[in-house]
Amino acid sequence: MVGDEPILRAAEERIAAISYEFLRPSSEHDYGYVVPRVFKKLSRQQKAASVDINIAIDMLRHTFTDAIDEILLLTGDGDYIPLIREVMRQGKVVYVGAFSSGLNKEIPVIADEFVDLDRFFF
Repeated sequence: MVGDEPILRAAEERIAAISYEFLRPSSEHDYGYVVPRVFKKLSRQQKAASVDINIAIDMLRHTFTDAIDEILLLTGDGDYIPLIREVMRQGKVVYVGAFSSGLNKEIPVIADEFVDLDRFFF
């Protein structure tokens, strides 16, 4: 995200306030919150440094510490395919959501479940 520290913190606070409802296998409804990771960019054209590696580190850390059972990854980038495969190999369920634009064709096939975000936004 482009901006100074107060702008980045405000974005993190808005993201952290997002809640979602999900259904557990026991048919119980539960709620969760999105954990924000906002990265600073110097310009709109520049890619934020280390975002991909930070996502990979977070996913693997939570996988290997057994802190999670399921992960929702929002990306169409094929660079994440080895990461998705490894997390799934460790017995975790991986949901991937992405827009059709820029979507690697292998991602919908390898993920436990794929969510086409086009239908929610277009």
